[in-house]
Amino acid sequence: MKRPFFAQALSVGILSMVVPFTGCRPAAEPTTSQNRDVEQTPSVAAPSPPATSDPVASPPTIAPAAPLPAATPAPETTPSNQGTADAASAAAPRPADTAPLTPTEPLTTPPAAGSLAESLKEAESLKNAESPKDAQPAKSPDQVLEELGYVSPSKVVKTTLADPPGTTRLSRESSLWVDVDQKWVIVDGYVAQREAYLEMFACPAETKEHESIVGAIVKSHEVHAALLAVGAEAGQTVRFQPTYAAATGPRVRVWVMWRDADGKVLTADARSWVRRTGTQDQLDKDWVFAGSTWWKDPEDGKEYYQADSGELICVSNFGTAMMDLPIESSDSTGMLQFEAFKERIPPQGTPVRLVLVPLAPDAPNDDPRATTPPDPALMPLQESPPPAKTDKPVDPALPADPEKPAEPDEPSASDDATEPAEASATPASPTGEKAK
Repeated sequence: MKRPFFAQALSVGILSMVVPFTGCRPAAEPTTSQNRDVEQTPSVAAPSPPATSDPVASPPTIAPAAPLPAATPAPETTPSNQGTADAASAAAPRPADTAPLTPTEPLTTPPAAGSLAESLKEAESLKNAESPKDAQPAKSPDQVLEELGYVSPSKVVKTTLADPPGTTRLSRESSLWVDVDQKWVIVDGYVAQREAYLEMFACPAETKEHESIVGAIVKSHEVHAALLAVGAEAGQTVRFQPTYAAATGPRVRVWVMWRDADGKVLTADARSWVRRTGTQDQLDKDWVFAGSTWWKDPEDGKEYYQADSGELICVSNFGTAMMDLPIESSDSTGMLQFEAFKERIPPQGTPVRLVLVPLAPDAPNDDPRATTPPDPALMPLQESPPPAKTDKPVDPALPADPEKPAEPDEPSASDDATEPAEASATPASPTGEKAK
């Protein structure tokens, strides 16, 4: 019996909708662990359904999905991959590496008696062997520099200038003198800077020379003591809190002496070497003896004079200044009010002699002590060293001047006529006289 047409059409439509959802769905993918256990098996074809003459009753046959390949087993070790296998084997722990260590003796065994003393004795012997008693002491940096040809400015000054006459030296190392009669303090130094913004006019050598005109071969506390020795009394350093208060103390006129290229002694008011920054206006205020301060180190209990770090004669205000200006002058970078008056300062390294003259509190500006410069005789030079002595005997036959040949004596006619035989038969003595 044949099916109605609409029934056949309905069956074909339903099949066309179901096949995409059933026949094309992929099989579930096995996990990795399953892949490792699954062995590759040959595909088996599904049995074909019986043939039928009815196209509707016989739906199209759908082939099953192909099975996934089985996991690849680990490769066997071959000569080509022997190096890789050896590396993996070396990374694995070995029984010898993991075996616990068994000490042969307890770790807390005390040292043998006398071993400590023997060790100290051996260390001392090694020390003596490394540094024998006849070894030369280590050289100072100055000695090393001198061997390399460098001569410090301080040494140049000491070998150039002689002690000022009529003065008393106060230090064996420092170049410092006092003239008790004139009530002067004299300090030697050298030109450190000609082009610089200034915080100091003078500082102790090798402290703050980058911002000072003069490097003084002296300590600040030594100059303090010298000023006290000539009758000056220290005042008060600058104060910034609660309000600004300028430094106080007796005025001190500073003279600077030096020699030009021709050896002539020149003298100038030290203030003429300082000018207002960016102008041609020289400093017009005298310095005052403020006196700096002492500071006690809490660690070692020692006291230190704070101006020894550089603040000898200042143009910027410092609470540690030995000598300061009695006016407000900043020490902040970019706000420094004074600079070196380059055109008036001799070349860098020139030896100079500073003369500090304390003035009375009520001394007028035209006080002779403030207006009269020191005498040039206050700056003598070192005497030239005497010529080196020689132990060789002097031959009278040689001329006194090696460059000048000796002139032969001109014998007189009477000598030739009276003593020709005696002159030839009698030898001369080493002094030039005839032997008797």
